[in-house]
Amino acid sequence: MALFENRNWFWVLGCPILFAAVALKKKSVDRSGAVAGLIVALSCSLAGLEFILGLLFFFVTSTVLTRMGSKRKKKVNVEGFSLTHRCLHRVCIRRLTGEISPYPFTLRPTQVDGEYKEGGQRNYVQVFSNGFAGTIACVALICYDLNTEDQVYTFFAAMFLGHYSCCIGDTWASEAGTASQSRLAQPILITSLKPVKPGTNGGISVIGTTASALGGLALGLVFWLSGSPLGLLPCAFIGLSGGFGGSFVDSVLGATLQFSGYVEGTEKVVNEPGKGVVTICGNDILDNHQVNLVSSTATALACGVAASSLLH
Repeated sequence: MALFENRNWFWVLGCPILFAAVALKKKSVDRSGAVAGLIVALSCSLAGLEFILGLLFFFVTSTVLTRMGSKRKKKVNVEGFSLTHRCLHRVCIRRLTGEISPYPFTLRPTQVDGEYKEGGQRNYVQVFSNGFAGTIACVALICYDLNTEDQVYTFFAAMFLGHYSCCIGDTWASEAGTASQSRLAQPILITSLKPVKPGTNGGISVIGTTASALGGLALGLVFWLSGSPLGLLPCAFIGLSGGFGGSFVDSVLGATLQFSGYVEGTEKVVNEPGKGVVTICGNDILDNHQVNLVSSTATALACGVAASSLLH
């Protein structure tokens, strides 16, 4: 096949291996995530320079933002400061009668994301959930020797770009939204437009939505600068649309098909119903990985169809 001719195999194979090794060493992924990342990266590397650089841009920026976010999510909460007047009154009475310690305000770790994991470390499920449609597009380009001006090539290239624009938009939006204390970062539920707690599935904010669009746009520019034959404007538009539109789809799915609640008496938002969990929104149908998979695949297909139709 012409695709495999005149290849610098040292870089084609070396880059994915280095990618997986560094990710594992930096604890961005666990061992299963490293193996899955190697498969995803190898497919991108074989598909072309713009695909592997696009993947690297998504991975590096998402990892940096996730690590920054993990530090914020380890914030310390002073128990008792969020008590209502009635609860505070009861605490005072119990303290005076000796039922509880005279120092009821104890420090304990809390988090605003029930699925938070130290350092944002990813496993194979998360890697494939965020790489499924993009990997399919790369495999298709590897298997079929397509002219870059061919409509089918445009479909798969745009599918790849739309997929990772959705993924990067979701990550940038989540981290930017929780990083700021501005009123513009206050999330509202996309289905009701009512204020919700940070970390609630389906919550959107001005800052988060802007970040999702900018993330997709940035990825589109990287894709074009890496040599994509699609052109500047198509790459920028697909990236922007994928970031903004994909984040919108993800939020709708999260608000309706994914459970969100909080543990009563704390600020901890959780994604599973249980004892002492107050429902915020959504149904317990899809988990976070499934939402990411569905939203990114839908966005990838929409971008592929739109680009192949409008550019030919």
